Amino acid sequence: AFKGITIGQHFRHSIEFLQCLKIGYKRGVINYDDRKRSKELETNKDILLANIDKIKSFLQECDITTSLELCVNYDPQSDEQICMGTNLEREIAYNIEHLIHHMALVKIGIREVCPNVILPPEFGLAISTIKYQNSLKQ
Repeated sequence: AFKGITIGQHFRHSIEFLQCLKIGYKRGVINYDDRKRSKELETNKDILLANIDKIKSFLQECDITTSLELCVNYDPQSDEQICMGTNLEREIAYNIEHLIHHMALVKIGIREVCPNVILPPEFGLAISTIKYQNSLKQ
């Protein structure tokens, strides 16, 4: 565990956001708060990898121009949701940024608990960061 959160929880959280996107695409309404929080995704590598394959298939087959509604709630005292227009392309971009953020945290966790595991230097970095670091080398 890393500060009470496991590396598996970061992977589960990231995949569940993408599952919400897939479900929302079919329904026309995305709600990232409506996650299952599956222990199996956290602890079973085969289930995690199978779900990654399903997400990859979805992303290859979907129509990124599809208009959607995004529903959110930022009030811990209320269940009322705020809904707004979005589209699949924008939500894919959001999920990429969200994944990068969590992979950066995973990288920190792996360095902390498994220092012998070597990850690619770009793991958990935004493309803009990689480009910036490359520009400094030139």
